[in-house]
Amino acid sequence: MPASFPPVPPRRVTPRAWAVATAAALSVAAPFAPVPGLATAALAQEAGEGGEAGEAGVVRQDGTAGFLTELGLFEAAHRIVNALYQRGDYATALEQLEGSHHAYYEDLAEGLAQYDATPFDAQTQAFAEAIASEASTETVAARLSALLAALDAARGSTNATPRERVLALKTLLDIAAADYAGGVEAGEVVLDHEYRDAWGFVETVRARAQALATDPDADVAAAGTSVLAQLDPLAPLFPDLTATETTGDPAMIAVAAAWVEIIALRLP
Repeated sequence: MPASFPPVPPRRVTPRAWAVATAAALSVAAPFAPVPGLATAALAQEAGEGGEAGEAGVVRQDGTAGFLTELGLFEAAHRIVNALYQRGDYATALEQLEGSHHAYYEDLAEGLAQYDATPFDAQTQAFAEAIASEASTETVAARLSALLAALDAARGSTNATPRERVLALKTLLDIAAADYAGGVEAGEVVLDHEYRDAWGFVETVRARAQALATDPDADVAAAGTSVLAQLDPLAPLFPDLTATETTGDPAMIAVAAAWVEIIALRLP
């Protein structure tokens, strides 16, 4: 019998700048017109420290679940940039890529080597080149797809258990809660980058949960469906990627994270 993950009743609980490859990609964009606001090391460090401040208290998973979390953070950083770019907001997309302390490819190098995963620095650089050179939206979308496929392959190399896969989603939601708290005050978005990061982490959890929901293992599929259900109450918190105001209770992100952890612990 597959594990049962019944709907969760409403309840309340209290609840690192560019990769080397990205920087290299922007340097090769020199034949194009210089982009205003191109990140300096100091700017990148400042943005990274600002983001890390809200995340400092988040307990990270060790081992495989921890590496899956890092892959998720990296994925989210690039999903956000693509979403901005597809809207035609090229400057903000570049600014997001410049300031994202979760887009460091080098931070993944040790894990990729440990799990003998195929490197995807080329895909990372190609995506950054497209952003920096203001390529067509179709080109950017295609390069993101290639990067996401490489990330999926890296995840597969870990041979993660279902529990580890879902625990990584729990941590991504914890980080989303921390960034949301740092970016939104009384329903007003006060730090755009932090709010967008939170949006990206939730959307990455959604994408990963959708993949779980199609797993041939009935228990894993049920877990994925249950994780997706936990994201539904978060909709008022993220009315739009570039929202200036939000509604809803921010504590619901922590509530979702808590239930996702319970879902994970029911899995092998």
